[in-house]
Amino acid sequence: MGQKTNPNVNRLYINRAPQSIGCTDDKKRYVRDLKADMALRKKITSKFPGIEKILVERTANDAHVMIYCAKPGVIIGKKGADADNMKKDLQKNS
Repeated sequence: MGQKTNPNVNRLYINRAPQSIGCTDDKKRYVRDLKADMALRKKITSKFPGIEKILVERTANDAHVMIYCAKPGVIIGKKGADADNMKKDLQKNS
């Protein structure tokens, strides 16, 4: 007899990486970080609509945001001025 698998398994996204990295045991902190990540993604995608993926890595005291897009020059701007402005704006709001 052949090995049969459940067809629902084929529809699951097992091979997708998480969008936020950084786990904690405290549920209140997890919820707060998750809401902050969602607000951060919403703000970035509203300003730059052509973004493919935003990855947020959290450590104990800070967060690292990685933006994947087709044209990074649009986000970086002339001599990195737009990137610096976006960084200051995101630090101020979070």
